[in-house]
Amino acid sequence: MNSKNGIIAAIVVLVLLFLGYMFWNSSQVVPTAGEPVATSTPTDGTPVTAVPPTPSESAGLPGIQTGLLVVPSNVSAVVTGYVAPNGAATTYWFDYGSANSLTKRTATKSAGAGFVTLATPAFIDGLAANTTYSYRLNAQNSFGSVQGATYTFTTTTNPPPAGSTPVVSTSAAVAIARTAATLSGTVNPSSAQTTYWFEYGPTQSFGSVSAFGAAGDGASPLTVSAPVVSLAAQTKYYYRLNAQNNFGTISGATQSFTTLGPVASGLPTVNTTAATNVSTSTATLGGRANPHNAASKYWFEYGTSPLLADILGIVSATQTLPAEVTTAVSGSVKGLSSNTKYYYRLVVRNPQGTVVGDIFSFTTKR
Repeated sequence: MNSKNGIIAAIVVLVLLFLGYMFWNSSQVVPTAGEPVATSTPTDGTPVTAVPPTPSESAGLPGIQTGLLVVPSNVSAVVTGYVAPNGAATTYWFDYGSANSLTKRTATKSAGAGFVTLATPAFIDGLAANTTYSYRLNAQNSFGSVQGATYTFTTTTNPPPAGSTPVVSTSAAVAIARTAATLSGTVNPSSAQTTYWFEYGPTQSFGSVSAFGAAGDGASPLTVSAPVVSLAAQTKYYYRLNAQNNFGTISGATQSFTTLGPVASGLPTVNTTAATNVSTSTATLGGRANPHNAASKYWFEYGTSPLLADILGIVSATQTLPAEVTTAVSGSVKGLSSNTKYYYRLVVRNPQGTVVGDIFSFTTKR
């Protein structure tokens, strides 16, 4: 295998073993002998394993693990790691340097504030060929800073792979409802296998993460989206698109949307009111109803029994409540008998249930 093919194979292995498992809560990534991905060497006597941290159940220090998988070239290297923000806005970076110096650091990136373990690869360039370097992952949030284990890798004589960090743009949210929305954006993979996801939440620290998606390895912008559910009604949410490949992680600009209101729905409120336009054979039945923010239908039940024993056979036409506030409603009935006392009540149904009003009466004219 020539050097170019070796580098390509290395990238494929890195993507499959690393980016594909961002949601791992506990797993072990152990390099296998003969893999084209270079394996790092522990400098502190720790076992040759790298277990992604399990997110905590309450806010606290970030969980962190320096990764063992490294893809080196003659002038660069892709180093890996994992960070669990644990409920507070978290940033991460790698310290690196020749031997054990760790005198340099990569750019600081955001890992959000969620309770999920994220992969955190970084691209380091400006290295010398056939040289051993140390590296260490670091993370920080409002609870403090943590450091991962320090490992080493050795650069090669192979040229670096083609490609670069992805280009990301967050777009406007669509299909916004009371408790759901679809987040969208564009990703240009920049010729490297790229994964994308959205962070979102009621503050600019986000706190939640959408499902991860694959953007491929093309060189053109790709429209991507992710539905999010179980949102709070009438609430402002912040979100951004993130994309990651073997050259690093890029975050798009933060945007916001507000879910539809009102905050909650409930059983309708129903009141029967006096009948009007009473003639020998017709009448207009009245009532007032509040659907309490849920799609509702209404109708009138009526008959000659004060117990409405025959209501199954006599009901008015079903109509839709026109608003989310208390509304006067009516129903016209005909074919009545003259000089007869009729009993009636208003009935309203929404997804929360069916409510009936009090029974009222009227007498048709002679």
